[in-house]
Amino acid sequence: MRFLEVAFKHFTPEDIFMKKHKHLLLAFLLPALFLCGCKPAAETKPETAAIQQQEETASAPSPTIDEELQKQLDEEFVYELTADGSVTITQYTGYASSVTIPHGVTSIGNEAFGGCDSLTSVTIPNSVTSIGVRAFAGCGKLTEIQVSAGNTHFKSVDGILFSADGKTLIQVPAGKGLTEYTIPDGVTSIGNKAFSRCWRLTSVTIPDSVTSIGKDAFSHCWSLTSVTIGDSVTSIGGDPFAECDQLTEIRVSAGNTHFKSEDGILFTADGKTLIQFPKGKYLTE
Repeated sequence: MRFLEVAFKHFTPEDIFMKKHKHLLLAFLLPALFLCGCKPAAETKPETAAIQQQEETASAPSPTIDEELQKQLDEEFVYELTADGSVTITQYTGYASSVTIPHGVTSIGNEAFGGCDSLTSVTIPNSVTSIGVRAFAGCGKLTEIQVSAGNTHFKSVDGILFSADGKTLIQVPAGKGLTEYTIPDGVTSIGNKAFSRCWRLTSVTIPDSVTSIGKDAFSHCWSLTSVTIGDSVTSIGGDPFAECDQLTEIRVSAGNTHFKSEDGILFTADGKTLIQFPKGKYLTE
């Protein structure tokens, strides 16, 4: 009897109830724990990554340029500024006849000055390291392109734009008024639209050093009547003599192994591709 008394003293009615019904409590509590528990760590990663990216973006310094340079650019140019502070002119929006590109500009974009009818002269600073294709094409009154003496990438010879090493003829100003022109020895490449709209040009001599003629290189040279392509030319871009109204023949030196001329018409050497039919040439059949 003493043992039973001790036992009953230690187990109250509440204890007995809990013991009998603890499985019911567990069945109720476990789903609640799952509902209230924390999200798995994997689910929080995208949010954490997004916050981290926002913080990095906010802390990254914005590209800046000199205040005076920005003022000059804002007046007449559309431009792009890269993270390293490089400035590229993408469009000239002014109407001046003479333009000096501000020092600090590093690039002139494709066709940035294309079709500027009022432009007669432009000066490129020594900070410019790259010039896009057709940057000054179609400027009918442009007579000279000058390059600052300290520029190590480009140079000007008699107002004509070349690469600094003289190997690429980049642009002959359309308003220069040349009637005849001999490309200097040592030039290996005639750029895209290099002579475009030189409407007074009647003849051009291409030296044997030239190996490539760019796309539309002589397009819209309305007075050009004949041209001779030398032995060394291995590459000719599309429509090199497009819209040359007076052009009656395109000659190719006999030693050229890539191109040939038949009755003044330009073909590949194998005769499989007709490259250019002179616009001024008339055939009856």
